[in-house]
Amino acid sequence: MECLRCPDGWARTGTGGNCTAWQIILADGRYALITDGDCNVPEYDSKDLVIALYRNPEAIEDSDEIAGPHYGNLASCLAWFAANRDKGASIDLSAYRNADGTLVQYSSFGSYTILYCGPKGECYCAKCASKVQIAHVGTYDEGDPLECESCGAEIESSYGPVEEKE
Repeated sequence: MECLRCPDGWARTGTGGNCTAWQIILADGRYALITDGDCNVPEYDSKDLVIALYRNPEAIEDSDEIAGPHYGNLASCLAWFAANRDKGASIDLSAYRNADGTLVQYSSFGSYTILYCGPKGECYCAKCASKVQIAHVGTYDEGDPLECESCGAEIESSYGPVEEKE
């Protein structure tokens, strides 16, 4: 069997028992893990590797999985990682927090509506946004009211609905 070298930037890690894997931890705490399908040392099995992306290094349950699993050889696993590494990334919401830690619904300058969006484009009010993963934050300037994906609250745009010109 071919002995594979641990990919650059990845670290060899023991994940319990006889299981050994390669992992990479991203800046926001998400991580990816490569092992073989039977949880054996990946260096000795180049055809049946598996990779998945998880929420944090302590995440070991399937429910903590963000993307994957993907099965294939090392090259296809690394290509899958490159294509999926941004999935589940959260943004820093500290600039959108009040002194008490709650998220703001309106900007401090101009009182523009702040819209919090999840990774699939779902919209959330400020109250619910603190309980879910947020991938994008911006002002919602013009358009019909949106509905919060979580609680159903109406989120109005800063300037209201777009007026149709005749």
